Formats: sequence, structure tokens, C-alpha cells
Amino acid sequence: MKVIKIDILNHPLFEEKVEVNFLLDARVTTDEKHELLNLFNNYYLNYTYTFTGLNASGKTQLLNTISFTLNLLQAQPINYRISFLPTDNILNLDLGQTITFVIYFYENLNQKPTLNRLETTVSRKRDELDGQIKYIIEEEYLTVKKTTGIRTKKDIFNFEKGSYLKKHERNNEDVYLGLSQDVSMMNVFYKKNDYQSLYFKDMVKFTNFNFFSGYDSIPEEIIKFLDPSIEKINFISKQDSNEIGVEIHFKNQDRIVKLNSVTDIHTVLSSGTVKGMSLFMEMLVVLEKGGVLIIDELENHFNREIAATLIKFFLDRKVNTNGAILIYTTHYAELLDMLDRNDAIFIVKKQVKINVEKLSASLKRNDVARSDQFIKGVLENTAPDYEAKMKLTHYLKRHF
Repeated sequence: MKVIKIDILNHPLFEEKVEVNFLLDARVTTDEKHELLNLFNNYYLNYTYTFTGLNASGKTQLLNTISFTLNLLQAQPINYRISFLPTDNILNLDLGQTITFVIYFYENLNQKPTLNRLETTVSRKRDELDGQIKYIIEEEYLTVKKTTGIRTKKDIFNFEKGSYLKKHERNNEDVYLGLSQDVSMMNVFYKKNDYQSLYFKDMVKFTNFNFFSGYDSIPEEIIKFLDPSIEKINFISKQDSNEIGVEIHFKNQDRIVKLNSVTDIHTVLSSGTVKGMSLFMEMLVVLEKGGVLIIDELENHFNREIAATLIKFFLDRKVNTNGAILIYTTHYAELLDMLDRNDAIFIVKKQVKINVEKLSASLKRNDVARSDQFIKGVLENTAPDYEAKMKLTHYLKRHF
């Protein structure tokens, strides 16, 4: 399963309709084809997608919303994700307010390729049973069609009557009656093995210490790449509690540092090393399963080379053999120069509300140094406003 496009309608913080279209816009040359993820015919995805823009432009809100839609598509309860509490209002909905997601995705299970459109309307209401305010799925439709007959990119997103094989409606079919109000109808199709669930990991808000508990140790190659002074790290399950202990062996030292809990690891190791271990271990699983990894502020706690290395693993077809996709935000303009195509980069901007646009819409040439365009502010909404910067400068001069 590969997500092609996500439409977000009536999000209170976004423009009325925001489109996140992962499908390539520009023409694909013969030389590029082996570096891209082929869906069918001449339709491709990139292996990495970058979201960038000014501070407070809405990058984190957009990533949270993308993650929410993937959680929905997985048929996981939308009121619970490990990166936020069930009581969090991650969509910023008022009581009774609704939002609609339209997810276009491609499936090729059992060599039977289909294009699919999942439309889900979610509201925020008070649960009559427990009194808690929750997200509720009000309406949901799944429309399916074959890939045969697709001639243009516009055809991919055309699900008008007569163009599809079948349409399923959540509220009109008895098979969905037993579903929880916060679980997508996709749950039924996964149980019937009609689709293979998308695997994704959301690292927007946290470093997942608990992820370490699934491993006895971290590969030596990852540890020494992040911190050459460390020889080995072991995780010890304690029989008398649910805690996971940690043993850290440093190079050229006989003493072993022992910690009672994995959450104490940050008291010994740097933030970058801890984040890196969690991130690279998550990356291994995503690469193996051909899933999606979502990271907010990729460069946070990292030097540029570590961030660049992680991106390169997703771009390397000898490493990324299962079609995994990396989605991340960054403020490092230099990281943008690593990418071959402008349609792999999204500019997030906010005037009154948040919107997003592919870099390819404003920068047609792929051979231009994108970092220069961003740093110099040639592209709109990529550098701080000059007048605001000068006012700040004058304020500081007066103050001191």
C-alpha cells in the first residue's frame, strides 16, 4: 500500500482545502526511473519528502495531521496514538466541529493493482457512555477502481460515478455495525485480506525510549556511528518489575555504567545519541517493512552529516529495497540540495491559515542550488521578513 495524496478539508488551522500530493509532478527521465518508486505505468513517488518553511509556518501541525490520517488508514483507534494523549485535541476541533480527510492510495496485493479513495468525516463530540470528549467517525466511503484505463495523472484522482468498480459506505452496510466509532472501515477489509495495512512510524513528538525494550542490544555499527566512545549497550529485562535496565560499556574503560531504567539513559548519553539510537532503530524496521517514517525537525540534536546520512539511506536503492518512504521537516536549507527533484519538497506557509505548495510550482529547474534560494529569500515564505528583521535590529540597538 502506498499513499498517493491526502486532501484535508475544513481543518480549523488550514486553508479550506489543503492538498498533500506525493505523486511526481514533473516529467520523469529515463535516467531517473531507477531512482524513483514506481507505482504502475509511468507514475512514480519519491523516496523522501521534505516539508520546510519559516518558524511557526505550521510544519508540525501539518505533520501531525498527516500522521493522523495514516493512523486512520491503518484502522487504528484515532483517539489513541502513542505520541499524544487520548484527551489531546490534535486536530484543534471545537466541540461539534467536523473535518474531512480524503486519502488516495495504491494497492497491489496479490498482483491485483487498484486505486482507492477513502473519504472520512471526523467530528469531536462528548461520548455519552463515559462523558469524555472524543473524535468520532461520522461518515466514511471507500471507492475502488482498477489501474487499467488510466491515461493521465488527473485520471488517478477521478472517482466519479461510472469510473470505479465499487463503492462501500460505512453507514449503509451491516458489516460495519460492530466497528468502534473511532476505527476506520478499513479494519473490515484488512481482516478479509483485501488490503495489506500500511506500516508507519510517527516520531513527531518524542524519542521512544520504550522502543528499546524490544531489543537486547543496539547494533554496534549504529552506536559507533553516533558515538565512537561507546563500545556496547545492552538492555536488561527485570523479572521483578516492568522496567528495562541498561548497561553501557565505554571504549577503553573497565567500568560498566548500569542504569535502573531505560528512561535514565539521557543522563549518561547526549540527546543526539539517544535520539539517534531510537531513530535509526525505527528506521531499520520501516526499511524492512517498506513503510513510512515521519520525523519532525530531523536536524534537532543532530549535526548535518547525521541527518544527511539518514536521508541517504532512504535514497539508496541498495538499502531501501522495499520502497520505504521518509517524510520529515527541516530548517536546514543545505539538506534540500541533496534531493534531485523539486517535487520532493513542500513549502509550508501561513498568512492567516496554513497552506502547502510543492517547490516545483515556483522553482522549475532542478539544477539550481535550493539552499541559495532559501537563504537569500528569493522564494516566498522561506526567509524571515526583512522589515521585521530590521525592526528587531533597531530594537536591540536601542535596548543596549
